[in-house]
Amino acid sequence: MKKRSYPSIELPRILNKELIDTPTPNRIPLPIEPEKPRLRKPTPKNDKPWYKRIILMFFLMIIIPYTIFAIWATPSFTQEQQEKFWLLEFLLICAILWAIFDLVFTDRKNKKRIAYDEITTAYQKDLEKYEIDIENYYYNEWLWRMKENPEGEEALEEKLNFIVKRLEQSPKLKNTNYSNNKLAINYFLDQVKIYDSEIEKGFHSTTYQYKDGYQFFKYNSGIFYTDKAFIDFENNEIYDTDLIYWIPEINLFINIEIDEPYDLESKYPKHSLVDIDVYGKKSKELISLDDTRDKFFRDNNWIVIRFAEEQIIKSPRKCHESIIWVASFFSSPLYNFKDFHYYLNWNIDPINKWLKEEANDMASIDYRKSYLNDHFKLS
Repeated sequence: MKKRSYPSIELPRILNKELIDTPTPNRIPLPIEPEKPRLRKPTPKNDKPWYKRIILMFFLMIIIPYTIFAIWATPSFTQEQQEKFWLLEFLLICAILWAIFDLVFTDRKNKKRIAYDEITTAYQKDLEKYEIDIENYYYNEWLWRMKENPEGEEALEEKLNFIVKRLEQSPKLKNTNYSNNKLAINYFLDQVKIYDSEIEKGFHSTTYQYKDGYQFFKYNSGIFYTDKAFIDFENNEIYDTDLIYWIPEINLFINIEIDEPYDLESKYPKHSLVDIDVYGKKSKELISLDDTRDKFFRDNNWIVIRFAEEQIIKSPRKCHESIIWVASFFSSPLYNFKDFHYYLNWNIDPINKWLKEEANDMASIDYRKSYLNDHFKLS
């Protein structure tokens, strides 16, 4: 069973699968937008017509004995009493007819409302499918143009404009402030300040160069943010972030997570891998408890990079260099996303992600203190 390891990176669809895909064998025809139904919105549906049925039954229960009594007793009444009696009988019959009419009319309105809801729901589904189809259409057309002219300057410029436009249209995430007290975050940001000052003094190269001639400029203009949490309304969850690196030029966000195996005080395991049965078969797969959270950010066109806390403490420069490399790669107008994993080299000693049992073992020997005590005073 293969384990995952740190550092790890998760790319959004716009920076990963879509740009590695090839166009369909035949060009996709332009989708036709569904026609909006021209229906008058009916009055609100009456979900509880039961009280009208009760009124109808009440009048029926009164009118039958009242009529029998009227036929039997009215001959002994005076003319004036008989007129009043039969007037009341007439009013009761009118009330019954009104109750029957209103009940039937209400049922008809409810049926119209149900039909209206069904038609509008179907239209909404067709509209959502159309939006997906039109997006696939324009994307496939773009792939065809790139295929026809893969190396041309216009194609490269179009490629950059396509990505930037998609990133700029990324959904705005509702965020809120929160206090993050992770020791590694402040330590890492202090090292970043030192590293940035060395770059300004010219102590580091301004480009990445490879033996095959591929090169791109080092991007150092991003902005680090801390103490931000984001709300996932669909799953009713709030996801806090350790660090955010924002690239303003292309509106690309990188979420940097620093994972520790357990909590220092409670010793409770954190960021563990768990075993799950795959479709009920005997084979098993290791998944992370953070997968749902990472998917939320990927779906909103964010990159997610995860480091182990030990890597951040022991190799902060290499971790920072890795973040800058990713930002620089995707900021370059000459990028080829098919080669991303080919050129990606963390240059950091990998650390396997831990199972819950392994996290408990590390907590039992206070493993985190073995590297934190060199930089922090821990009780």
